[in-house]
Amino acid sequence: MDEETLKENYKKACDDYLNAFISKHEFDKNDSRWIADRPGEIADVFGYCVDMQTIVDDIDMDAPEDEFLKWYEYTVDMKLLGAETIPNFRSWVRNCPRHSPMKIEELKRHQKDIEKLKEELINSINSINSINEINF
Repeated sequence: MDEETLKENYKKACDDYLNAFISKHEFDKNDSRWIADRPGEIADVFGYCVDMQTIVDDIDMDAPEDEFLKWYEYTVDMKLLGAETIPNFRSWVRNCPRHSPMKIEELKRHQKDIEKLKEELINSINSINSINEINF
């Protein structure tokens, strides 16, 4: 098989998986594309950035339709909370250990409290610094 045919077959396979993913989740095909026009890497699917392995796993594992959005929301939450490890979609579908929605909400509250305390600390330090500038 020549190189051009190989590339065409690869692109078609990637596009077929992407189209199956779009159809399964009832996303708008017009709002989906391969980022940087590089099939098989990262797709922008209706505003969700999805890597090829997640697309393949979703289709090949016949994952329940709602699991992708649950997993995506979980990964976004965990990244915003600074988690060092986040499950991939395959592990998620296989019921890997994860925090409950209640635990995530608790962590978000703690994070807000910490941010508020940081702001108070910065304000206090700035206040001390401005007093020191006046005295010198």
